[in-house]
Amino acid sequence: EPMTYQWYLNDMALEGQTTTTLVIENVTPANNSGFYRCEATNICGSSSSNACQVQVEPKGGITGISNGGKIGLQVMPNPVGNELKIAFVGENEGQAEIAISDMTGRVVLAANESITEGINNFRYNVSNLATGTYFVTINIRGNVYAREIVIMK
Repeated sequence: EPMTYQWYLNDMALEGQTTTTLVIENVTPANNSGFYRCEATNICGSSSSNACQVQVEPKGGITGISNGGKIGLQVMPNPVGNELKIAFVGENEGQAEIAISDMTGRVVLAANESITEGINNFRYNVSNLATGTYFVTINIRGNVYAREIVIMK
């Protein structure tokens, strides 16, 4: 049997998006910003890509898409129970907007942090969040980096 594909936005299947490439027309921030992933299925089973955050700006364009590799973004432990540790490399001093969002895109934790050139480490108490899948995003000067995390109680 051939490989089949299904694209998802915030874990909801995108109707008619079943090819290897995702193309979206008439893009708007309200309808198209979020976390995208693709699931591939064949006779052996299915596998899903890592989720990637896309942030659409009101005046058009996308400010950034990244899985966090450029800054060496690490979230640990994963799955996490009580305390989430976030580490990444800053290119220079500045500010970072750090957010944890649920699968609907609702921000459940937000922090503005001062960052330095080199390794940056932050800790967040997530013990009040329900078991489930979340996304950690870091916005540094309009570049957004993301990682998926699982909270387990």
